[in-house]
Amino acid sequence: HRYNPNGTAPADLLGAKLVQKLEGGFFTLQFPIKWTEGVSENNGFVLLATTGEKVTVHSTEKSGETSTLSLSDWYVQTLKEGTPSMTKSKNGFPMLIAKNQLTAYLDLGTSILTFTFDTTSRGTIDYLQTFQMILNSVDKLDAAVPPVDAETNGKTL
Repeated sequence: HRYNPNGTAPADLLGAKLVQKLEGGFFTLQFPIKWTEGVSENNGFVLLATTGEKVTVHSTEKSGETSTLSLSDWYVQTLKEGTPSMTKSKNGFPMLIAKNQLTAYLDLGTSILTFTFDTTSRGTIDYLQTFQMILNSVDKLDAAVPPVDAETNGKTL
């Protein structure tokens, strides 16, 4: 995931311009260049495939009683739907994946990102590997490090 299978090692999908990077305020993720981004209800956003499938992303802040819970405990206390599998993303974030593999939860510390893959009316899951690439590309932005502007030779903005 994230590496370009047609490129020379260590070519990645971002460098090959096959994916684009999206910044979601406190996190980033990568998604296919041909997909489009839209806004969903509840302060989330949607990634739309050219064939109609979509990935919806929502953020839930961990606060109060849930602020110190592990991802598994948060899930049991707040959702209680099924028994998802516990794993970690390629960037080391705790992740729960539903048995049908169409919903995933990533714990970024102070917030949980919920990813839902909607096949619309299609009976097949054509973008499962792409969905997994999106999940594994999620990274947390460090608020303590100001952004760097390439045009100013690395001076912080």
